[in-house]
Amino acid sequence: LASTNNGTHIFGASASKDNFTDIGVTVPTGPCPAITGDPLSFTTTLNQTPFTGVTPSEIDQVVASPDSSVAFVLYNAASASGLLPAYQPSTTAGQPGTLTNVQLSGSAQAPLAGIFSPDETIFFVSTSGDNLIHYVNPVTLQDTQTINPGLTNPNGQAVPVQLMAIKPRPTT
Repeated sequence: LASTNNGTHIFGASASKDNFTDIGVTVPTGPCPAITGDPLSFTTTLNQTPFTGVTPSEIDQVVASPDSSVAFVLYNAASASGLLPAYQPSTTAGQPGTLTNVQLSGSAQAPLAGIFSPDETIFFVSTSGDNLIHYVNPVTLQDTQTINPGLTNPNGQAVPVQLMAIKPRPTT
């Protein structure tokens, strides 16, 4: 699960149902409601979109962009072919967004872990198959570059990155 920073969507993905779920949330406007002891309720809409070309055996992560414009689904699958599902929510409340696939370059298989750069211009995604980190442009949804992190197991065999973290650098 992931929620958007603007508070209008909760995203989820299911390997058993092969779909992406977008729960649209309409946040009430106006003055704060009186405290009555009753729970605060929100209007929600449920949109489910099936994956195409992707049959995940497990969902590892759903990562929503800081600007709430796109979310990526990271998964594992025996038959992965380098497709990274990307969901762009609708700008119209209650309407389903668009689920497309980013074709990752080279011999990439499953996208396993990912994170946005601090300036939100790159989505870094690690993949099985080639054990590289791919740079995905979150606006154009294109794989633009790869780097080799050089991770190996105790036998010296290359392994994919399983976890990523961003450490912002000072600007001064």
